[in-house]
Amino acid sequence: MIQIVTILDSLYFTSMIPDIEVNCYDSLTFTLNKGADVILTEKYWANNKGRVWIRDLGKVIASDLGEIPGLSAAYTLNFTDGNTSATKSFRAILGEKRIDTTTSNFTTNNFLTLLSGWKLTHTWQIEILSLYTTAAVDVTLETVSKDGIRVGPTVIRNIADINQIVEIDVSPERILASPELISRYIIKAGNRMMIYYLDSDERNEESELIFRNSFGCRESFVPKGLVERQNEYENSTGYIRDMLFRFRTKEIKKFEANTGMLSENHGQWAEDLFVSNEVFLKILSDLVPVTITDATVVRSNAPDELISFDFKYQLSRPNLYGAGKIDIKRIFDDTFDYTFH
Repeated sequence: MIQIVTILDSLYFTSMIPDIEVNCYDSLTFTLNKGADVILTEKYWANNKGRVWIRDLGKVIASDLGEIPGLSAAYTLNFTDGNTSATKSFRAILGEKRIDTTTSNFTTNNFLTLLSGWKLTHTWQIEILSLYTTAAVDVTLETVSKDGIRVGPTVIRNIADINQIVEIDVSPERILASPELISRYIIKAGNRMMIYYLDSDERNEESELIFRNSFGCRESFVPKGLVERQNEYENSTGYIRDMLFRFRTKEIKKFEANTGMLSENHGQWAEDLFVSNEVFLKILSDLVPVTITDATVVRSNAPDELISFDFKYQLSRPNLYGAGKIDIKRIFDDTFDYTFH
């Protein structure tokens, strides 16, 4: 006889899916399904107390969710020992961070970000919010001018999709008629709220990074500290008629940046950027893939700690943007050995 001991919720972030304890007589076969698709089938043998543990299920589901749009799906767990069977089901959302509340409570009251309620942004910066919906909801905008005049809230979008992750573009230039006149604006969706404080200063060569956070959703980050760029060039040369020519140049763009001073909550959010596997540098209207190669995160329990992180990144592929030009004197013969004199 099969008895599922672990009590399961109806909704989980993948990081929050517990190990599942099952009582059985001898052995059981476990099958994980997403709709009609079989994701995993494994056989387990009980220990001397007649127990089986299904471990690390969240990692399996996270891998599956990373390959589908929406980053959310319903899963069914089937247990059978040949004579009896049991079934459990829940819905899973991609989420790599453990949180101190239930998934249902978090998604009802928060946007899918590690930011806690507010962010400093710029009039030119991309701002994206994502939320998981269990019911239809109106997204509203309220603005506060530099003179302290409040306008709104007004509905800017109605979301009718259920049990999905929905992305909202709340960039200042998109939703504000005159962003230079606004000191802050507030986005609400049900109980969820995010306040954006606007820095209307002229842009001073700040880098703008777009990254996938631990919920698989896009966010933007602008380092406020010093940003340095280094270009490395690797030239391939060869002799033709006793003259040395450069026929190929490999350019590698490297960056070293400082986050600027951060609050404790924003420091945790910045760490989410450092571990992201999908980061882009916005250059004009292009999103150019970059790889974070190094990051230094040092934290202490000092009451007056000032948080600031250094990190390095580079374009993911050489010659990806604005470089890698082929010299007019390039070698057309593929068999040419550029060590030949």
